[in-house]
Amino acid sequence: MPKSDKAIALLLQNAKTIAICGLSPNPQKDSFQVAQYLQEHNFTITPIYPKEEMILGERVYRSLSEAVADKGHFDIVVAFRNAKACEALAEEIVSLPSGSVGAFWMQLGIRSDEVARRLGEHNIPNVQDKCIKIEYARLN
Repeated sequence: MPKSDKAIALLLQNAKTIAICGLSPNPQKDSFQVAQYLQEHNFTITPIYPKEEMILGERVYRSLSEAVADKGHFDIVVAFRNAKACEALAEEIVSLPSGSVGAFWMQLGIRSDEVARRLGEHNIPNVQDKCIKIEYARLN
């Protein structure tokens, strides 16, 4: 799983589409600020959130499965959810058609050995306990 700066930089350089699970419509929340930053840096973001219709000008999906059914593939899925919720997301990811998710990213403060193990079984790279915004700014 990408742990080195080089591997993370390569993952980010090759990514264009990012689903963000837990993307809040509140501009004061980290998830909103990170998503806005990613948009400003030419990533296509897709919000996954249980309410709202639009966030940052993008259609909101209720689940990752719903978004994949509509969009087909995400280079990275970013989680602004706790470790237990990330375990459920990992199960959802491995149930999707092969190739639907390129990598899974757990934001700063979120770690799960179970997620790493489960996704590793399916050769899906995952990043834990790192902020995608901070890493992108630092490595690019």
